[in-house]
Amino acid sequence: MKKLKSIRKCLSGKSWIVATILLIFSLCSYLQSNGQTGSIADTVLPKSIQITKKNGRFTTIIHLNNGQIVKLNDSQTRSFINQSFEAQPKVFMFVQQMPSFPGGEDALTKYLSDNIHYPKALGKNAIQTTVVVQFIVNPNGKLSDIHTISRKLGNSLEGEAIRLVKGMPNWIPGKQDGKTVYVRYSLPIRIELQ
Repeated sequence: MKKLKSIRKCLSGKSWIVATILLIFSLCSYLQSNGQTGSIADTVLPKSIQITKKNGRFTTIIHLNNGQIVKLNDSQTRSFINQSFEAQPKVFMFVQQMPSFPGGEDALTKYLSDNIHYPKALGKNAIQTTVVVQFIVNPNGKLSDIHTISRKLGNSLEGEAIRLVKGMPNWIPGKQDGKTVYVRYSLPIRIELQ
């Protein structure tokens, strides 16, 4: 109940826009994870969200832009609110034992050189550049939140770098105080076509 009061306070304060945006994205994730819509990418954003409380029970009615109406009962509404505002896991930048590609640096270099596909848009032009891909190595070794952080180069180079990282096997996770943790990792990928 404390969380519900803090949400109401947040929504009525100056930060209502940020809270509303968080609520909308959390809602899309919640609906997807509970099988009520497709992926967030193909889910239309809500046109309106109405949360009502009657006799101590919550009801949520969501009107989506495509005309679909989604209704959440009391337990679904409470679950949605709790999931929306749960503490996110701490993501480290540096840890005592950094995550690593299975087999080490040499295996990573071999994986990159064996699996890179140069975009056809480059033609036969010589190119030498670096694309920096950032991602999170989860405690189970899976990679998530994969995106580029270097300046945009075009010619599908960023897409190819992201494809390479998405195709990687699970990494050996990083450790802090003997426990596996979430670690944000930046990987420069050198692209050379001569």
